[in-house]
Amino acid sequence: MNQNLSRFDLNVGGIAISAFADPNSPEQWVAVRPICEVLGIDPKRQCQKLQNNPQFSWGHMSSTGNDGKLYDMLCIPVDELGMWLCGINANRTKPDVREKLITFQKKMQIVIYNAITSTVNDDTVKSLVMLVNSLQTEVRELKQRAAKKDSLEASFAARRMANRRWDGDATMLC
Repeated sequence: MNQNLSRFDLNVGGIAISAFADPNSPEQWVAVRPICEVLGIDPKRQCQKLQNNPQFSWGHMSSTGNDGKLYDMLCIPVDELGMWLCGINANRTKPDVREKLITFQKKMQIVIYNAITSTVNDDTVKSLVMLVNSLQTEVRELKQRAAKKDSLEASFAARRMANRRWDGDATMLC
């Protein structure tokens, strides 16, 4: 891997991850150690798993850490990040990122299921459009009800004010 990498942030299911890109290549890479630190899992164990699994591509690169020192890091391509994260047991992560990781993993399950079964077809799209239209109609109706309620409340307040004025005028006549 080229050592002249530019750093950028990647949002994965609400978890901020630093990634690296070679300006002379379309490939983007993520360092494994910082992700493990965010998740609260053992980076050495994850590096071993990645290196021993032929499913993943990996390489080493040098990068400057937050402390200004140069570190050699194991990196994987960004397009393999999702599959790696799906293989992590969320029960072993920090509590503050656990729900985000589980949500991400569930979304990945849906994407993979749809890719395998080809369930995203015209009928699925039509039913989703119908659902969105139904929700939009419901929102419009709720807005109309709220506007009607506001109008009735304003009318009631105006009548109350008029009654107070009438009471005041009647007192003056006595």
